[in-house]
Amino acid sequence: MSRTGRSRFRVASFTGLGLQVGQIGGILAWYSLIHLRPEDLPSALVEFGRCLGPGGTLLTGFFDGADGEAFPHVVTTAYFWSADAMAARLVRAGLEVVAVQTRTDPGRRPQTAMIARRSPSTSAGRLADATRGSFLSPPHDAGSKYVADAGGASTVRQHLPAGLIDELRLHIAPIVLGAGERLLDGVANLKLEPTEVSGTRLVTHVRCRIIH
Repeated sequence: MSRTGRSRFRVASFTGLGLQVGQIGGILAWYSLIHLRPEDLPSALVEFGRCLGPGGTLLTGFFDGADGEAFPHVVTTAYFWSADAMAARLVRAGLEVVAVQTRTDPGRRPQTAMIARRSPSTSAGRLADATRGSFLSPPHDAGSKYVADAGGASTVRQHLPAGLIDELRLHIAPIVLGAGERLLDGVANLKLEPTEVSGTRLVTHVRCRIIH
């Protein structure tokens, strides 16, 4: 409890914070995500992205190592996350990695601190459930606001031919995963106009307008 006695605390799940879309401005996940099972981590990051408002920031700290490798911890089983793989997961969750700091001390596990931010230009009137690849609310709910389609490659391939996507934001990370889906396979007569390119040493962001 804070010294003012005015702070409120609530117990919730990483994958279900019980908050509205864009309700909060910041999340601190300081060496807490290390206890999530590898299969649960992406869903937790998607939930963080859902709850952060435009410009909202996530600060997370973790032990850097072989991604998903378990190790004994005084609290409960913990897992290493690699900085590159974590950055790629954050991008897929709709966040932009803006700062990375690593630390290696003799006799201690390597550590990484990472700051990611939700784009201030994105207003989510409707969010896609990245784990199911399906929309959570009908299109008319969005009104004149931006709609974020955060589904996987198959979801994007369904919505492109239907004319439901006006802009693609591609986040390219130099990581070899061994398998996956091609984003634009089977999408015919697609015309893209690049409008913005930015990035860090970990990821390149490309924004393209769809020419209908």
